[in-house]
Amino acid sequence: RFVVETPGVHDAVSLVITDVHGRVVFKREQVGGAVEINSKNWKSGIYNVSIVTPNGIYSQKCIKH
Repeated sequence: RFVVETPGVHDAVSLVITDVHGRVVFKREQVGGAVEINSKNWKSGIYNVSIVTPNGIYSQKCIKH
């Protein structure tokens, strides 16, 4: 499991996590603050975490071992 924190971003529209092939593995609407995500069943690899806000899209890669 891991936690995505969005300090200072309380008006996020959505949180989307995709695998290296672009498949959506997690999506939640109307997020803000912190979101705890259960990644137990995900394969090891690189994932892209995208937070969509009215001001733009913020993306970060993460690695699951």
